[in-house]
Amino acid sequence: MFEKLLSAQNEKIVSFADVRRILVQNYPALVTEYTRTGIKGPVKVQIIQVVMPENDVSITLSYRISEGSLWVPIIEKIRSTFKVTSEQSVSDFGFHKLEN
Repeated sequence: MFEKLLSAQNEKIVSFADVRRILVQNYPALVTEYTRTGIKGPVKVQIIQVVMPENDVSITLSYRISEGSLWVPIIEKIRSTFKVTSEQSVSDFGFHKLEN
């Protein structure tokens, strides 16, 4: 799946670290990590997908490896402050829920 998406953007997966399960505020989550090519060098990507009763939340954190010393502390701060609760709705993130 990732390969198709990236090839459409003329990019490729360099390495695929893993997919692992974690808990985010007691909700199950999947963390996917990989490195892809980029116009200005390889890019490290981490996708966190949190599964909640009412909706799912996904956040993608990425940075060029050559700029890691600048971005890693910022990414770590974002990751450590990322919180979800069941009371949050899609509209809390600036999106509107589509009705069937």
